[in-house]
Amino acid sequence: MKMILAFIIGVILTVLAMGVVSGPVLRAQRDSFQLSDLLPDIEKIYREALVTPFQEVEPEIYDVDVANYYHKLLHEWGLDESTNE
Repeated sequence: MKMILAFIIGVILTVLAMGVVSGPVLRAQRDSFQLSDLLPDIEKIYREALVTPFQEVEPEIYDVDVANYYHKLLHEWGLDESTNE
């Protein structure tokens, strides 16, 4: 009988302890804060890594035809300044 009573009391105390520990976590989930806010903006980092070499090479293009082709290509790929926002 003592063993059953000790088991029941242990279960009750465990449930209460879990409620105390998980309470702040549940409240934080209800706030507007999300875990995705902690992650860096991967899309922005990827776009910068992709566009930077093209932007650095652009001043070195002296031929007008090549420059026009280059700008058209960047625009079609979505890598020009207007789509970089």
